[in-house]
Amino acid sequence: MVRLEGEVTLASAADLKKRLLDWLAAGTHLELDLQRVDEIDIPILQLLWAAGRESAAKGARLVGPPSEAAARAAREAGFDRLPPWRIEE
Repeated sequence: MVRLEGEVTLASAADLKKRLLDWLAAGTHLELDLQRVDEIDIPILQLLWAAGRESAAKGARLVGPPSEAAARAAREAGFDRLPPWRIEE
């Protein structure tokens, strides 16, 4: 499980990227817990989008709902679909 909490910003991107790459190498489903995210930056959303896209190509997937703040940030950044969730208006 990857759990992100509070302000998830560019400062945490390198660590998240490493964790996502390790998960992609394992080829398993990943539970992504964003329920306690208060703020999320576009580079983090891009990492999650890329990981979701890559995982789908390998038959794995990200699972888990976003916090309202994460969903709002994705909508405002123009992500109409961000794995593992559909962003609704």
